[in-house]
Amino acid sequence: MRRPIVCLLLLTLICCVSQGKKKKKEVKIEVMEAISECTERAEDGDTLKVHYTGRLESTGEVFDSSQGKQPFEFVIGAKPKQVIEGWDIGLKGMCVGERRLIVIPPEFAYGKRGSPPQIPPHATLEFDTHLVSLTKQTFQEKYLPHVQFLSIPVGIGIFFYYLYDKIRRAPSEQEVKKAGKIEKKKSSKKKK
Repeated sequence: MRRPIVCLLLLTLICCVSQGKKKKKEVKIEVMEAISECTERAEDGDTLKVHYTGRLESTGEVFDSSQGKQPFEFVIGAKPKQVIEGWDIGLKGMCVGERRLIVIPPEFAYGKRGSPPQIPPHATLEFDTHLVSLTKQTFQEKYLPHVQFLSIPVGIGIFFYYLYDKIRRAPSEQEVKKAGKIEKKKSSKKKK
């Protein structure tokens, strides 16, 4: 009789805890101008040049813009990050010439701190973005850091294998004594 009551209490507790957690909002992407023939899409490691206008969703007030200036250049998905996380998410998969409206909740922007004085705490941001150019990451840029990282443990492994092989192939004391006796016999036979 106790088991059903305990199970019911546990189930009630789990439901209450899961409802108490806030759902993390997502970045919303609206394609404003699509490109019919897109040969390359933006992916992590690519260098993008983007024109943008950033507004506060609550008031519509523009807090930053690249209009009339050089497009903003950055590497998407770079570590350490070069832009807010919402940009990495919102611009991924974008084609050159495409225009997107990206609505970024505070969790993916400046969060509870904001970026005073233009961006208040807990602000949802809207970015009207236009991808001007895209430079793909070269093979070396993409894989060389991984190869460099692995070269140290591989080099150490090769060094220890070399030592192990030298020790393994080194003759034992008995083999050295036996070889010495054979040499003595050969040299004594030559003298005769």
